[in-house]
Amino acid sequence: MEQISYNCPSDLLTKLNEETSKGNYSSRSEFITTAIRFYLKNRDKKLNLREELKQYLESSEGEELVAKIVRKNP
Repeated sequence: MEQISYNCPSDLLTKLNEETSKGNYSSRSEFITTAIRFYLKNRDKKLNLREELKQYLESSEGEELVAKIVRKNP
């Protein structure tokens, strides 16, 4: 493996750190490597809207949105 330097926006770094602290990834490097592999594998594929929406709703950002909606509409 080769080492590289990456300047990460603070909001993304916060999310990255949350994922590693939850134990979803063993390190920042593993998270970034997984993200790059996912991007390269899927960059040429066109996901349909339903799949994109499903992926978003399953993400932490999507879960937060659903929780906000539920709290506003008891």
